[in-house]
Amino acid sequence: MEARKSEAQRLGSMLKLYFPQAIDLVGPLHGPLALELLGRWPTLKKLQRANPKTLQKFFRQHGQRNDEKIKEQVQQIRAFRHLTKDAAIIEPTALYVGLLIKQIEQFNEAIAEFEKQLDAAFSKHEDAAIFRSLPGAGEALASRLLAAMGSERERFSEAKEVQAYCGIAPVTRRSGQACRVSMRRACPKFIRQTFHEFADQARRWSAWSKAYYEQLRGQGKRHHAAVRALAFKWIRIIFRMWKTRTPYDENRYQQQLQRRNSPLAKYLPSP
Repeated sequence: MEARKSEAQRLGSMLKLYFPQAIDLVGPLHGPLALELLGRWPTLKKLQRANPKTLQKFFRQHGQRNDEKIKEQVQQIRAFRHLTKDAAIIEPTALYVGLLIKQIEQFNEAIAEFEKQLDAAFSKHEDAAIFRSLPGAGEALASRLLAAMGSERERFSEAKEVQAYCGIAPVTRRSGQACRVSMRRACPKFIRQTFHEFADQARRWSAWSKAYYEQLRGQGKRHHAAVRALAFKWIRIIFRMWKTRTPYDENRYQQQLQRRNSPLAKYLPSP
């Protein structure tokens, strides 16, 4: 994924040298629209020479259904101005763009096959039901969370170890009377992002998660700081589920909050 991202960024850098309009025209540079359009028309000159009906058909084949919008796009292409007409810049850069396209296509094929095998492995895993039970996880995040926790229960003895390992727990530095709390940088970034993305989805599907997030936002915390704080709480829950091999139950957790007279209880639906 990171390698494909790097190649797509390199592709964008090359396009900025001679054909910057393509970046806004095609969307994600690793997507099929971008790769096929640039493969067929690697320069603005070639794109503007294409038959309007051919371009309209091309955009329809890539999921665009609004004929008026398609016609506007074709007219926009006709109106594009060349950044440069210097063949010494355009020709070698366009050749390099063609090479990058082939590399990104290979990455796309490899990623698709990798994801296919991951889905099959996740479906057969004994802990799949545990992670599927998490609100808002879906198949993609459920498999990522399972991979983050692993299958070896002895790997972590406490939830705080997971919180620190994945970078969700902040770093506290003390010196004399001073105390500074900052985001943990030394961690596996993809795993931290996995817990962050899950917490952001969970607040849309879990009543207590939504209440907690909104409470933090009301206190002045920014979106990402509030989501990290929510992820911190979710890791404790996920750790317990993982250790006891128990699926998540939203109603049961809300009842626990109400029994403990949690400040969140007043925001939750009545049992």
